[in-house]
Amino acid sequence: MGTDPANFVGDADPSSTTDPKVADTDLDGIADGTEDLDRDGKVDSGEADPQKWDTDNDGLPDGNVTIASVVVGEDLNRNGVRDQDADGNWTETDFLANDSDVDGVLDGDEVNGTYCFATETGCTAGAVNNATRILDPLNPDHEGDGLRDGQEVAGWKVAT
Repeated sequence: MGTDPANFVGDADPSSTTDPKVADTDLDGIADGTEDLDRDGKVDSGEADPQKWDTDNDGLPDGNVTIASVVVGEDLNRNGVRDQDADGNWTETDFLANDSDVDGVLDGDEVNGTYCFATETGCTAGAVNNATRILDPLNPDHEGDGLRDGQEVAGWKVAT
């Protein structure tokens, strides 16, 4: 008895493989089948890569995972899409864009406080989490002063 060709559909991209014995090959918190929204075996536009823990390379997992007792990630409810509230506001960062609020600071650096100011010496971006620097990756202007967070990190100042 073999595979029934009437019921079998091959992957659209046979070079990409996930582990059939593991629900979440990349351990990012989203099941492989959920990341492949149309279930064609190929990473299409709008889909997370089931072989990459962090599809957009921003330092956050595509789904959500617990690291050192803290839940981090982008698709917090693990449904494979970026969600909005009833008013149309984003409630999750975008696992396909490394800077969801387009402020010039990567989502992972905002969540972990791992960015460095342009004028700062002895700082290595991404090296050490700093709780005093945590920003909201869905708000491009944390203080509401008219400058995007990335502009301030780059050394810009509000004219007085």
